Amino acid sequence: MLEVAICDDDKEDLDKAALMLDKILSEYQIRSFLSANELLNNNDKIDIGILDISMEELGGITLGRKLKEKNHDIKIIYITSYEEYMA
Repeated sequence: MLEVAICDDDKEDLDKAALMLDKILSEYQIRSFLSANELLNNNDKIDIGILDISMEELGGITLGRKLKEKNHDIKIIYITSYEEYMA
């Protein structure tokens, strides 16, 4: 079973993303994190990280780099509600 971690510091956005993924994915374990540090302190194996680009404590791109240092095989997907990051 693949392990998916979703990280967004906005609880409403986090819940929406988790609900959407739960509807479309099967055979996946989905874990939600409200902070980058909470995710970084998690010692469970993560196969896919779905990260909000803009978070107050640590941005998603920096978080993605740190997760890659811990696990080179992790796949990173970035999400955002800001149009300027979409391009």
